[in-house]
Amino acid sequence: MSQRYLVLAAVLLFPSAARAEDKVILPPNAPAPQVCLATASEKDGVIEIRISIPRMIAYQVTRKVPVTETVIVNGKPMLRTKFETVTVTEHKGVMEAITLHAADKDFKVSCKDGKSVDFKELPKLLVKRTHVLVVADKDIDPYYLDVINDHVLIFTVPNSKLPQPKLKD
Repeated sequence: MSQRYLVLAAVLLFPSAARAEDKVILPPNAPAPQVCLATASEKDGVIEIRISIPRMIAYQVTRKVPVTETVIVNGKPMLRTKFETVTVTEHKGVMEAITLHAADKDFKVSCKDGKSVDFKELPKLLVKRTHVLVVADKDIDPYYLDVINDHVLIFTVPNSKLPQPKLKD
């Protein structure tokens, strides 16, 4: 209880430490955007965007692990090692690709400031594999905007077009 009074006294005596001007940071209301790699090309007037999405695939591994225990033999403690079979979940990184066509118009591309990017500009902007952010269904949550570079493209894609995580046996 006295600790609470000390904190209150410190805030009253040193108000600059409390910083009333700091903005309130609200927690996100949407999943985090995914960092992906994208390229775009135009052929015969059709703009095609290829996005490589990193995924971690979970799988089960069964292995024998050594377990050491102390046992009493002839009244003396001795160490004994035996092997037990355990099953653990491990993860493997894979890249899954999706292809989007600008003509479908079921996704959008924007910048950090929310301005839309013209699909015709994508082949110039994504000549090489470029890091982009992919958000499912909704606009990116403002919570994440502070850590995004002004030049990063943000793709808002229907969840149905994104590969869904699978549990691998």
